Amino acid sequence: MARFEISDDFDKLNKNFDDLILSVPGACKKAVYQGAKTVADGMRESINQIGNCTEAERDGLLKGMGISKIDVSPDGDVSAAIGFDGYNEYKTKEYPKGHPNLMVARSINKGTSFRKADKFVNRAVKNSKEKAQKAMADVIDQAVEKNT
Repeated sequence: MARFEISDDFDKLNKNFDDLILSVPGACKKAVYQGAKTVADGMRESINQIGNCTEAERDGLLKGMGISKIDVSPDGDVSAAIGFDGYNEYKTKEYPKGHPNLMVARSINKGTSFRKADKFVNRAVKNSKEKAQKAMADVIDQAVEKNT
């Protein structure tokens, strides 16, 4: 007949798993932020490589880019967004505050009738994907090591 014994080691291991489960939401938020930060760094590099924009547009994109607050959905998905806010310094009669950075980013990335598309967002995401995944995995690994 098979026999199963529960030792003190099992109780310690069980407590470690309980601690790990409690720390997972915080670790996930930190990991997502670290991944978003890595992609945002890649986005800055990509913005500096854009060839078909003015200096005012490039500066506006760099200054107006940011990471949203970490969002946790009701079903437990953790996410963040990288986007553009504000206006650049290129003021016109139609845009007295300056051109909206989001509009400029979209027009550069997708192209317009007067501007050839430069998919800088796609390039940044593609080039920084592996770095972001590694950064996120490192944060999770540190959280697991801390609690085991």
